[in-house]
Amino acid sequence: MLKSIRIKNFVLVKEMHINFADKLTVLTGETGAGKSVIAGALHLVLGEQLKSDIFFDDSLSVELEAVFDISNLLETKVLRELLDKYGIDIETANHPSQEVDSVTDCFQPDTRMTPNTELFFFREIKPDNRSSIYINGRKSTNSIVKEFRHILLDFHSQRDQQSLFDEQVQLLYLDSFANLFDLKEDFLKHYNTWLDYKKKIKKYQDEIQKNKDKILLFEYQIEELETANLKENEEFELDKEYHLLSNAKEILDLFYEMKNELFEADRTVYDILGFYKNKLQNYTKDSKLIEDIVENLNTCISAIENISVNSRYIDDQLPTDEKRIIEVEARLKIIYDLKTKYKKSISQMNEYLEEMKSFIVNYEQNKDVEEEYTREIGKVQQKTYSIAFELEQKRVEAGSLFENKIKELLSDLAINDADFKIIIDRIDSKNFDDLPGVDYYDFTGFNRVKYVFSANKGMALQELKSTISGGELSRLLLVIKSILAKKIPERTIIFDEIDAGIGGKTANKLGKFIKNLSVSHQILCISHLPQIAAIADQHLRIEKINQMDKSVITMKVLDLDERKVEIARMLAGNVTDTALNHANELLQGIDNHDNKMFKNKD
Repeated sequence: MLKSIRIKNFVLVKEMHINFADKLTVLTGETGAGKSVIAGALHLVLGEQLKSDIFFDDSLSVELEAVFDISNLLETKVLRELLDKYGIDIETANHPSQEVDSVTDCFQPDTRMTPNTELFFFREIKPDNRSSIYINGRKSTNSIVKEFRHILLDFHSQRDQQSLFDEQVQLLYLDSFANLFDLKEDFLKHYNTWLDYKKKIKKYQDEIQKNKDKILLFEYQIEELETANLKENEEFELDKEYHLLSNAKEILDLFYEMKNELFEADRTVYDILGFYKNKLQNYTKDSKLIEDIVENLNTCISAIENISVNSRYIDDQLPTDEKRIIEVEARLKIIYDLKTKYKKSISQMNEYLEEMKSFIVNYEQNKDVEEEYTREIGKVQQKTYSIAFELEQKRVEAGSLFENKIKELLSDLAINDADFKIIIDRIDSKNFDDLPGVDYYDFTGFNRVKYVFSANKGMALQELKSTISGGELSRLLLVIKSILAKKIPERTIIFDEIDAGIGGKTANKLGKFIKNLSVSHQILCISHLPQIAAIADQHLRIEKINQMDKSVITMKVLDLDERKVEIARMLAGNVTDTALNHANELLQGIDNHDNKMFKNKD
């Protein structure tokens, strides 16, 4: 329930604080007096976008505050979830701003500290249009505040009536009547899962298409590198072998020449060293130096003997096979060509080979994933269809009940010959032999809903936008919302001049209609009809006055005598005895005897 609003420096309001009755509050005033400023302030403090020319004094900030008593809403799941989601603390005392400034002309609030559970919203708009918004003192955002707004308030204005032409809105009202929100949530969960699987498969298929050439290239390169079977350090060893094989003849020639000079010539090196060793050996006892030289000669002779022994195997160790050298050359060319082609070393090519193998393996595994997704899609598709079909059945069943209630209440509002029907079709207008694909659905199922209407006997039913007048549209929307109001938790409903074009007996019926609605919901009604003003539990008059060179809006809570005067003005345009008598008749026709608020002030 909306307890109060505080408006400061907004449009034509310097400062104003209003406390509201818990049932029906009616705001009246001359045309152009600024009655809709209250609704505009509520729109802004509850998250609407800024508009130009909102400052009473463009050197000061706009301050807007709305306080709600949510004690009757705390058991609703959606509100509890929002409070928990955003960490909003609830105050259990009257908000400090309920102290009324002496400059306002509103009735004084009850100052007893009653422990009401409150949710209050505050918005400050600076002269440079920078805006800050708060929930219970905690900084928030417009989008978050709007989530709470949908639970707390239902705005109903002439502009809102146009939304009834939207088939999605028509479907929403039918589903609200049929209590289908839990089932729709279940449907949406499966529908979104279906879409997710479709996206995953599409993404996989796109990846496959994108990597098609890459896969073919990898398969070719894997085969090429596996056939090459490159080994670490292989190139180094082959280089050594190739160098040895290509110089084998020269090496052998050198060995043969060395062998001849060391061992086979007429005076070999071996013989010369042996001769001098034997001669000098006779003098080793006489000189340590001669002894060392002889020892060195022995070492040299021993080394030459070892060379002689090892030289016997050189032919075996140094093959001169032309076939082998061709093989080595070919292998080295393969390695060189691959290094040039891939611009990688052998170790890097082997790493690349493993990477390609891994990519191919993952690619093959993804085929299994696609098959799994396809199987899951089949299951989700079946479940989605099952829920959508159940939604359709319940919509058809509820549709006839809903349209009958609407026709009955339209008659109460003086559209006696109204005919109204809810047409429920499928999006594709087909009966499904097989399970329909995802394109046959939207987020609400596979149905589309259309309201058709006729105000007079003998006239064919037509779409609303083709046949309904403004006054009829207003009453139709009011009827729909009154039916739905019985199905939702208590909230504040704001009617912003929805009674335009209505008068006479229809206005009486509309007044009774709104009064009945106020039994289960707090109503704030901005109206020009005296019949509606007469049934108010609280009557506020808005007046625009000139102060210096500035127009200012003031508001006053009316007592019983003041109400008679205001209703007389609404009836006749000016206050006459006849108008006062008529106003008194209207007020006496309403059972307000128990409403102390409207007794004359002492």
